[in-house]
Parts: sequence; structure tokens; C-alpha cells
Amino acid sequence: PSHDAWSLFPASMGAAESHPSDEEQNFPSSGKPIAVRVQCSHDGQSFELTEHAGWPVTSDWTASQLHFAIERTTGVHRQCQQLMFAGRTMEDDCTILKIVRSREEQLPETISMYLVVDTNRFPQKLGPFRPVAVPFEPEDFELPELTSEMRARGFYWQMRTGVLEGYGLCAKTSRLMGQVSPCHPVTVDAEQREAQGIPQEASEFVWSYPVSDWERLESDAYAMGNWQTMTMLEGSASMKSFLSLGGYLYLSDKGAVLGVTTLGRPQDGDPGGLHFGPPETWAAEWTAVLFQQGRFQSVNM
Repeated sequence: PSHDAWSLFPASMGAAESHPSDEEQNFPSSGKPIAVRVQCSHDGQSFELTEHAGWPVTSDWTASQLHFAIERTTGVHRQCQQLMFAGRTMEDDCTILKIVRSREEQLPETISMYLVVDTNRFPQKLGPFRPVAVPFEPEDFELPELTSEMRARGFYWQMRTGVLEGYGLCAKTSRLMGQVSPCHPVTVDAEQREAQGIPQEASEFVWSYPVSDWERLESDAYAMGNWQTMTMLEGSASMKSFLSLGGYLYLSDKGAVLGVTTLGRPQDGDPGGLHFGPPETWAAEWTAVLFQQGRFQSVNM
């Protein structure tokens, strides 16, 4: 890994951009009603948009309002959408009337727009990532008794922050606590384990969510055991990534921590060892269960 602490990891960190709900979004009632036929670049399909949430589409709708309705119809996030008409890009504040360049009374009943979907941008695409080893020792984590219920619902780990001081991370609290997902079996073969930094003996893994208290850490190079070595700087960077972005804990069949990895950027020429498939439709019934378990987390990429 690079010695530059944050060059390893996804560039932007913080809360995801928030957007209004259907009730909060303002749709104009003025203008001439019009149907918009949308042809999608990512799947070759098309659909007709005439209304959204009871609001009929009119010539006074802006691209921003169309993006909102299209997101709810197709699942394509508005940040990854670009609408085209007659070879022109429809900017967010541009109305249908303006992009068509027509008088309202001369507008046709239906127009066709082309939707360009950026499939290489988050959240349409996630990764690829390079697994980065985090130099924690198994005894650094204090785990609860991993009963079948704990494995099925997830749990919290604890860590004394003195563990971090040897890597120049000075905590303002005596303990850190992290939440993890339910346990899942490790199903990849020996070659894939090596490529992804998974211990050969690991039988289960969990995802450790970002730690809420990680921002209480301060970097102090003089607290390192040997602050001139690049290994210490790299270890500090990977620990920060684990605490701020999250990472994987790999467990033995007895519930002991065998290894820890976090997410890094692939280096030049490296395709990355961790790839995710395309987005899938969210099932509404999943929401209540995850909410009850406190497993909704802020987007931090």
C-alpha cells in the first residue's frame, strides 16, 4: 500500500447527499400536460412517463423533477442520469418547454427523450476494491459469546484504544465499539482466499460497519513505536479506513478473529480483487427488519 494514508481509499467520505421524498418534492401544476417517452441506455428498454405520485407531467417540469420520477420508476439514481433531447443535454433547471424549443400551444402530446445512464458511477457501480490487510491482532477484539442468535442477527465488538497508539492514533475515549452484520460462510477457494486476503482457516465472515467514535482519533506520528518506518504509516492508514469505511472480520469455526481487511483503491494495472454486481431492486419488506436491528448506515463513499 501507498504511504499516503488517504490515497488508498475512496476519495470522498461523509454522509450521502440527501434528497426530498415524494411529499417534499414540488411538482408544478402549471403548463401543458405531456407524455414523455424515455428510452434507457443501460438496458435498451423504454417507458412512458405521464404522471408521478398523482402529479401529471407538464411542460413546466424541469429535468430535476423528471430525474426524480425516473429514479422511482427505474431504480436508476438521479446522480447517474442525463436526459437528452434532439442532441441537447437537458440541464437540471431546464423545463420540457425550454428543451423542446416550442411554444406551449404547439407542443405535441408526446415527446421522446434519451436517458444516458452512467453505469460507472456510484451508486450504479460499487467498486472494484482492493482488499487491504489491517494489522490488528485477534486478541485486540473483544467479542461476545457467539450464539446462533448472535450469528444470525449480528453483534458488537469492543476494543481498547491503547491498541491503536502504536500506530500513531491517539484516541479521546478509552474504548471503541463496532457493530457487525450477521455471519456468513466463506465459500471461495484457496486461490481466491489468497487474492482477497482471507485466512485459509476462516469459516465465516462479517462486515464491520463504520465506528461512530472513529473521529475521536488523532494522528500522532511520535506515538509510533518506530515512526520512521513506512509499515507503521501504512498500518495507521488501513486502521483509519477500517474505522471510517468499515471492513471484513474473518472468523474461525470457534468464533475467533483470524484476520481483518478493509477497502482500498486498486493500483494501476490491478483490476481489484473485490467486485460487486449491478444494482438490484430493493424489496420493501427488508426495510423493517434492518431498521429493527439498527443496521441502516450512512453512505460514506
